[in-house]
Amino acid sequence: MIEVLVLVAATGAMLLVWNRVQVARSMDETDTSVAKHGVLIQAGVNKYINDNRLTFLNSAAPAITGFSAPFAPTMRELQASPADNPYIPSGYNLANQLGMTYTVNLSLLPAGCTPNVNCTDVTGTVVSVAPLLDPTTNPAMADGKRVGNIANKIGIDAASSKVGAGTLLTGPAGDWALTNPRGNVPGILAMRVGYGSVASNGLDHLLPRDGSRPMAGTLRLGGNPIADASTIAATSHISTTGGNITTNTGSITTTSGSITTSSGSITTASGNITATNGKVSGTYFAPGVQTPGASCTDLRAIGTAANGAVLVCRGNAWRANVGPFAEKGDACTRPGQLATTWTTDEAVMCRGTTYVSLANQIGKYVEISRQSVVDGSVVPHATCDVGGTPTFRFGMVQTAVDVSSAPPKQVTNLTAIANANSWTVSYKLRDDMGNQTSANVYNLQALMYLECKYP
Repeated sequence: MIEVLVLVAATGAMLLVWNRVQVARSMDETDTSVAKHGVLIQAGVNKYINDNRLTFLNSAAPAITGFSAPFAPTMRELQASPADNPYIPSGYNLANQLGMTYTVNLSLLPAGCTPNVNCTDVTGTVVSVAPLLDPTTNPAMADGKRVGNIANKIGIDAASSKVGAGTLLTGPAGDWALTNPRGNVPGILAMRVGYGSVASNGLDHLLPRDGSRPMAGTLRLGGNPIADASTIAATSHISTTGGNITTNTGSITTTSGSITTSSGSITTASGNITATNGKVSGTYFAPGVQTPGASCTDLRAIGTAANGAVLVCRGNAWRANVGPFAEKGDACTRPGQLATTWTTDEAVMCRGTTYVSLANQIGKYVEISRQSVVDGSVVPHATCDVGGTPTFRFGMVQTAVDVSSAPPKQVTNLTAIANANSWTVSYKLRDDMGNQTSANVYNLQALMYLECKYP
């Protein structure tokens, strides 16, 4: 009788643990769905900003069809406009699985700027209307831990207000923060949009290579040259204070300006240089083929490598012209902006307010695919790019406890045996004595993630 009671108690304990695992898994799946919902809402607002950016920048009272208050578009307005391709898909639930809905607030940059005078960009936030509450508490209290987990799943653009610090919305790992517009309310979920957000990243405001969008302001090259152009057409003038204007096969043209060089040359190998009233000025284009990394003395010189790449004399060495430039540790104001170091040509990224090494910000493991497996499954290696090594990890889908034997088999042993170009899955239930049974007996499956690891 005692043995039966012990067995029943053990079984009950194991079922309790199993139930908690299932609850945790269900919560995690829900949080992932909520995060994906937030990312879709953020993407819709970013597209709304990009489509109407010039209207915001150039009008003191912007009017956008379908939006009663353009700087505070509602979720329903975003789902209704444009009619043929709305910013939020038609029929999409505007509340996430936890019942949270959002409001949008946009503003111009820099703060206090005057539209059509000195405004340069649009930024904003998407903020939940109410906090996420923990239904297991009485009275219900903010579930700061869970909303923080959701923010982490959304990514670096998401933030949440913590219990004990409800006046602040804080990004993942404290990377950024701003005042909570809901006041001292923990459990609020928010996402930044427009300029300053990684999802937008300011890339829409760069000049497209295909010429699909005109510039809205002055193109500033920071003293760097324009080389290998086919045709340069200007309505006023083309000028440089110290450098060459060069084209190998094409024309440099201005209809009502000047082309002038004070101490350089204007050169085209097989094209025209035409100016009705214009100006072109520059230094010089170094003759011959230059070697990247080789020494040079004239910091105004421009050269070409054997493969045709444009080089500039920078730091007394011929280097590829891949600005903007910054050193690790330099201050920055545009999170997510990429740059190159002056001395080593290393890629750096603006993280917070400081440039850091880009290589350290990129994940070393890349998921290629995933599949359900059983004991004995043979799974081919993922196909990796150059430098990648196939690897894997498991995600438990099912487990069990076999109490029909003594001692019970309650330890799950899940691994994979390496073959030349594949892995053989070993999925067993094992007791404390080392005896094991194939998980196939219990119809158990696991989820195998196939990944590539990079240096």
